[in-house]
Amino acid sequence: MDIPITGYNLKRNPIKEHVMFEFQGSFKCRNKNDMLDDKTIGDLVIKRDDNMNIIDIFLLCGHVLIKGKLIDLEKPLMMMKKNVSETGIQYNVERLITKKILFDSRPTPVFIK
Repeated sequence: MDIPITGYNLKRNPIKEHVMFEFQGSFKCRNKNDMLDDKTIGDLVIKRDDNMNIIDIFLLCGHVLIKGKLIDLEKPLMMMKKNVSETGIQYNVERLITKKILFDSRPTPVFIK
């Protein structure tokens, strides 16, 4: 699944690399006949210090908050696109992923007073 990341500041600070998301458990739609394609699963919140170093990562998903952490992959993941032509098959590198955000903690309920 390719998850587009949108936000108010992407025009000023475009994303320079792609990051893989890893979740423990599963996501389910309220309607059993629905798929998660083109659905928003939550809001990604990244807290940074004055030097733009990441302090905390959270995913606000419905009424729960899931804490994540940024991890370097041991081996980079390369996404390739297969192009078939009359002369043969060619594979082009589309993306190189070197980091992942791991969400491995239990969700914390969010209560608003």
